[in-house]
Amino acid sequence: MLPIKINVSFCVYVSVFSFYAKIRIPTIFQAYYRNSFS
Repeated sequence: MLPIKINVSFCVYVSVFSFYAKIRIPTIFQAYYRNSFS
């Protein structure tokens, strides 16, 4: 039961992380890129 529980929460964590990463990582990268070359 415990490994299944860990597996499910890990899959949920990965899917949520990738969902936020698609939104936030390009924005963070663009801000960093602008700041380093401005």
